[in-house]
Amino acid sequence: MLHFGEKFEAFLNKAPAAVGIRAILQRLLPADRLDRLFNDTAESQYEKTLLFSTLMTIMFDVTLKSSKSVRNSWLAHKNEVPVSLSAVYQKLNNLEPAVAAELVRYSAKRLRPVLQFINGEKAPLVPGLRTVIVDGNHFSGTQHRLIGTRHHQATPLPGFAIALYDPQCGMVFDLIPCEDGHAQERAYFDELAERVAADELWIADRNFCTVDFMFAIREKGAYFLIRHHGQLKKWNAEGEQKHVGTTATGEVYEQQISIVNSSGQKMLLRRVTLQLFQKTRNGDTEIHVLTNASKKQLPSVRACECYRERWGIEGMFLELTQSLQCEVDTLAYPKAAIFAFSLAVLAYNAVSLFRGVLGTIHGFETIAEKLSWYLLCSETTSVWRGMEIAIDDGDWSSCIDALTNRRFAMVLRKVCERIDLSRYPKSRRGPKKKVVKIFDPNVNHVSTAKILQERKTN
Repeated sequence: MLHFGEKFEAFLNKAPAAVGIRAILQRLLPADRLDRLFNDTAESQYEKTLLFSTLMTIMFDVTLKSSKSVRNSWLAHKNEVPVSLSAVYQKLNNLEPAVAAELVRYSAKRLRPVLQFINGEKAPLVPGLRTVIVDGNHFSGTQHRLIGTRHHQATPLPGFAIALYDPQCGMVFDLIPCEDGHAQERAYFDELAERVAADELWIADRNFCTVDFMFAIREKGAYFLIRHHGQLKKWNAEGEQKHVGTTATGEVYEQQISIVNSSGQKMLLRRVTLQLFQKTRNGDTEIHVLTNASKKQLPSVRACECYRERWGIEGMFLELTQSLQCEVDTLAYPKAAIFAFSLAVLAYNAVSLFRGVLGTIHGFETIAEKLSWYLLCSETTSVWRGMEIAIDDGDWSSCIDALTNRRFAMVLRKVCERIDLSRYPKSRRGPKKKVVKIFDPNVNHVSTAKILQERKTN
């Protein structure tokens, strides 16, 4: 194994996960690569005194929650940052969304080959097809910091992003940013269609269920598995609905239907219905999905199981919120909010590589069922600043930058073998019991001590 050196030993012994994640980020964040990426992508913004790589250093502490705000991070790195806090915010507020999107694409391209060297990818959901799960994430509202928002009671929305997620490697490989918080995913379907490639299976929620988008996917030689939106009413039954099997969550039925686009072209689809054993949290008893894949390519029961994988991207958004700082409510400008989100996605891709390495050691099911990523990321956050103080960037660079993908994969594996999974147990709780609340308009609060005393006496 590569010998990191004495400076690293204490961290490798006490917090090897933090060392592994920092090593992956070093692989992603060499200053020369970042500055070159910025210069190749930015159209109007330029680097003068504040380099893009320096801005990344400031913002990454916020993303990893080791600094509570941009100001705190700037103060921590003040000796390394040759500009004022105002200049940092000026740079953030004008950072082009194209740079943020390219950062996400760069991270997936850089990290996926490492995962492939150790066979850390999962089996494809459908043999012969590359799966793409697509979903939009609207950012939470910001503080009323900007003039023009202060007299509004409504919360200012800084925008949203559409993420393209590959469940095989567990990474977001592309991002479509939008600065308008009121815009919908459908306004970006033309951009999405340009990203479709032959022999792909696109899985999406009902917001993506439009005739034009489904035809666009088919025209590229690709396939879709999209939940049927109630507003798509113009379809014709081409056969009777038939029961075709059972899954763990319900009974599966299939029906052949057809849809017609504005040009009069007709497309045959399969409408797969899952009659649920239990209602969803929204009260749905049935879920309908549409697909243009054949029964041989994608049997109906398997289609229902694949659609459940769409929750992988929902879980990704949840992890970005709980374990990372993907939305900073003080960054009121849309461009800054988009950049903060893209950094969190980049960090998520780094953690996904780490997850894949652990999966090859302990088994993917064990990692998914027993390991708490919240605890692991919390530990990384707690020791991050200490590693910054104890270990110079030059030390990380000399250890990591020159390694081949294969060699770096083996180094990560050796680091992961030192991790004690029992330190990060996933907490599981049973279903919440329904409680009938006591409402008394004359009582605003109760004493906890008195309620506990009543429990003892009853």
